[in-house]
Amino acid sequence: MFLPLGDDVDHREFSVLGVILVALNVGVFLYMLRICFGQEDLTAAHEFILTWGLIPADLAKGEYHGLATYMFLHADFMHLLGNMFCFWAFVHTLEGSFGILRFGIYYLLWGVLAGLAHAAMHWGSEVPMIGASGAIAGMMGAYFVAFGPFTTIRTLIFLLHVWVVNVPAYVFMAIWVGMQLISIASDDGCAGGVAWYAHLGGFLAGAVTASLFGKNVKAQLVLNKSGTYELQAAPPRRETQPEDLPKQIEAPPHACPYCRTVLNEENRIAANLMRCPNPTCSRCIYLDEVPVEV
Repeated sequence: MFLPLGDDVDHREFSVLGVILVALNVGVFLYMLRICFGQEDLTAAHEFILTWGLIPADLAKGEYHGLATYMFLHADFMHLLGNMFCFWAFVHTLEGSFGILRFGIYYLLWGVLAGLAHAAMHWGSEVPMIGASGAIAGMMGAYFVAFGPFTTIRTLIFLLHVWVVNVPAYVFMAIWVGMQLISIASDDGCAGGVAWYAHLGGFLAGAVTASLFGKNVKAQLVLNKSGTYELQAAPPRRETQPEDLPKQIEAPPHACPYCRTVLNEENRIAANLMRCPNPTCSRCIYLDEVPVEV
């Protein structure tokens, strides 16, 4: 098991749309349970999924509603729980950066494009696809482009034992994409039932979206003095003024101010940013800009 639990960004605002989307997914799942309550079989739930899930063969018939509705349906409790954990791990930072309205539009767009990727690779199939994982993969793609080089993902790993470790975001995304590719290569088409192409299509859609529109954001990631990232309102753009004094990055410290681990140039990840090499610390050290004496 490889499950994201959250990032290391200091979130000052509550994720309103995140709560709404989680409640919507849970509400639909509870409705499915309700229509099956007291039934001897799952016929009612099956009919519900056939009606509102994404069936690739239906697209050729001009029935497109499944592209918008499939992402709110889940097959069982573990399917729902896993997707909502992944969703919640990234929603605070993305919603805070893009804004509620823009993030909501992007989320639906990523889900639709993920569904189209799945349908393109299974054209003519009568098997319905359900689940929010395609849209969540879009969130991961956007997160990778926007914040991947800076943040770490708190990750639950279960391999005979449970670990919770902090993984650099770009490493987490690379492992996740690799797992999708390996799964596609090893899928014999008759087991698992996982929409791998929807995952990759959603991830690519999110990455492209962030690449094209990532600069026009409501808030941006800023490293504060405590060594943690936080979202702050994006400052208005202004032209460089002639009277601005030239500045340079201050000299890096010889040791991490948090754990006293020795630092060197190999630990610099940006011109004004260093990361402690101690795996139990891994804090970021921000280097201020200081005026140049003339």
